[in-house]
Amino acid sequence: MISKHIQVDFKDDLPDGEVIFDIKYETYWQEMAESKRVELEYALEENERLCKLKEILINENIHYQKLLEEANSFVEVFKDLVQDSPDDTGIDVRDVSDSNDE
Repeated sequence: MISKHIQVDFKDDLPDGEVIFDIKYETYWQEMAESKRVELEYALEENERLCKLKEILINENIHYQKLLEEANSFVEVFKDLVQDSPDDTGIDVRDVSDSNDE
């Protein structure tokens, strides 16, 4: 494969004094700094919002953990009551079977 390199000089094609990339450095850096400042301000606001949301979620989590602990204690009390009287429904089974025989 043959490789050819071509060097082109565009300066001859341009009118005198005209530059292809005419960047005004003074305003360019100011614009870049302002752009970054706006981005950082947005990121800071988002970070503050997320920190507040995190605090709210932590408080909700603590609240729900307390509710869960209370519910678990009620379940334990209920299990103890059920285990103490497994057949105590308040209905006498013998009375029901006797009434069917008649």
